[in-house]
Amino acid sequence: MRFFRSAMVLGLVVGSAQAAGAMTVQISNVSGKSISAIYATPKDEATPSTTNAFSGGQLTVGGENGQCVYTLAIQFSDSTSVERPDVDLCQTETLMVE
Repeated sequence: MRFFRSAMVLGLVVGSAQAAGAMTVQISNVSGKSISAIYATPKDEATPSTTNAFSGGQLTVGGENGQCVYTLAIQFSDSTSVERPDVDLCQTETLMVE
């Protein structure tokens, strides 16, 4: 029982540490369009991000204060865009863009 309790506590600590630092997510683009930018705005932020977080097929965000959930604005090279609300980047290794 003591080992089980320790394992549970360790799992929570590791999860919190992962959410506290910068997060990088692979982007799998199957849309047929070239991605020119991805803007990641924390879920409860009123002002949309103007910082392009997309580079080299990856999305990198700060994850400040344990922030996991973002609204993503994906901009394509043909000037079209799509918005993906409520994306939990702490639980996502690869994000598929269709």
